[in-house]
Amino acid sequence: MLYDVGFSSSRLLNTGTPPTSNQSEIADYVDQCSSLTTFVNVAGPPSPPTDWLFLGLVATGEVLNYNVSLDDGLGVTGAGFPAGFTNVADYPVAGGPSGFIVDNQSAEAQASSIYFSGVGSSVCGVGGAGHCAVKLTQEGLE
Repeated sequence: MLYDVGFSSSRLLNTGTPPTSNQSEIADYVDQCSSLTTFVNVAGPPSPPTDWLFLGLVATGEVLNYNVSLDDGLGVTGAGFPAGFTNVADYPVAGGPSGFIVDNQSAEAQASSIYFSGVGSSVCGVGGAGHCAVKLTQEGLE
């Protein structure tokens, strides 16, 4: 589960269990999760600004990205997860991902990327094997 835990107008952390609108199930099974990485790409895609959340699941080896932008375009932000909060794409990697490195913010193709390596050993490209380095675009994980 992911929980959106907010702050009060006094800048104090809200206490208690978050309401259902502030919870999102990312998997229907128990799995370990990599570190979470967020990055606001002010240039987009899909349309500026985009607040991305990247994470990985160990058992399935999935790398997931979510658009968690709450800005309505007028500078007004809401609480909880955006309507239709879902994984934008996933990418399989042996053993799940290591930590993420974010490269750039741009609307240009291939200019906004994330980098990581697989925790497990696998075949890397042509003729290589081991803990492969991976580069994916922020949107679509391709």
